[in-house]
Amino acid sequence: MMKKKRWKVICPAVIIAAGLILVWKLYIWQYRKLNTVSNWNAALEQAEINSDVPTYGRSAAILNVAIFDAVNGIRRQYKPYKITSTAPVGANAESAADEAAYTVAISLYPDQKSTFNKLLFFDLSRISANPISIFLGMNWGRYVANEILEWRKNDNLNEAIAPYVGSNKAGKWRPVDGEESGDHPEHADLVTFGVKYANQFLPGPPPSITSVTYKNDLDLSRKFGGIISKCRTEEQTANAQFLSDNIYYRWNRIARNFVNDHVSIEDSARIFAILDIATSDAGITTWKAKYTYGFWRPETAIINDDNSEDRNWSPLIFTPNHPEYVCNHCSVSGAASTVLTHFFGNTKFSDSSMAVPGQTQAYSSFTALENDVEDARLYGGVHFRNSTVVGDTLGRRIGQYILANKLTPRRH
Repeated sequence: MMKKKRWKVICPAVIIAAGLILVWKLYIWQYRKLNTVSNWNAALEQAEINSDVPTYGRSAAILNVAIFDAVNGIRRQYKPYKITSTAPVGANAESAADEAAYTVAISLYPDQKSTFNKLLFFDLSRISANPISIFLGMNWGRYVANEILEWRKNDNLNEAIAPYVGSNKAGKWRPVDGEESGDHPEHADLVTFGVKYANQFLPGPPPSITSVTYKNDLDLSRKFGGIISKCRTEEQTANAQFLSDNIYYRWNRIARNFVNDHVSIEDSARIFAILDIATSDAGITTWKAKYTYGFWRPETAIINDDNSEDRNWSPLIFTPNHPEYVCNHCSVSGAASTVLTHFFGNTKFSDSSMAVPGQTQAYSSFTALENDVEDARLYGGVHFRNSTVVGDTLGRRIGQYILANKLTPRRH
């Protein structure tokens, strides 16, 4: 009788325990093919999506330079990003990466701490090292992250900026769809992560609205970029819609497909840090150009063109509420393609889209996607061709600069 009663008590406990194990396995399933650095990049991306406040690469760059300096302070294979001191002897690199990422994540998105707690526990549970080594690594990672966060406190993100209302002059940007001023002018004055300052790679001004280049671009946008177009093919339409989502998330997501458990912790940290330094700086430089030149969008230009019969013209995709020149999708793609090609070569891959859920697209190389992004912003009706070309070139130059000057191998 006693055995039967004991079994009746134990049986529900076993069922509950099994259920908890199943839930936990389902949770960690999403991280099954990723390494520590990729895990935290995925988690931070989702946190930013949940917060509905885009940071245009800033959050990811902070996360990844903190992870890099935490790992590199232990492995010491590359020149440091910011933290030049050395980690305690015996500190574990994986736990340092975890704690650095966790510290950054809960600082930037404190309301999502419970999610980060679960990932921290999961990642730490995978580490095969003695507890003292793990503890030393965590303390070191926390120190590094707090130093990076302290540095970025004064990066001008929260500086008071006068609203940018634009102008009604020909060629000048003005708010769209009832907005009163341009979005995110503060990003034009952000402290850069890798280049010396935002003006270092600032392009020259857009072409004059009386120039042949502009007139050709205007005609191209009118014919191919409208919501109704007799010239744009179905494939071009689909491409514009597919590539209309957040460009920073896209390239980070692609990188996570390559940075898996076959890549060492130090190389994983370096790849993501260089990628996000380059894309963030490409974005900052782009925002500087946008609010330096204040060039109008195709929608405004076509509707206000004296020779236009398209007073009701509208673009295929929604016009962003900030100046046109230069193309941010293109500059970020130029930088990202340059960095990923450097590390992985011209390899085939597939990618999805937040704008068109359930669909995937195959690419023959990173450059192929980069070129498609250029075309997509033209066919979407939100950029002139010149802006896409200048933006892509700007991004490529920044990508090359970061690869040549940041996080380079030490000379032993």
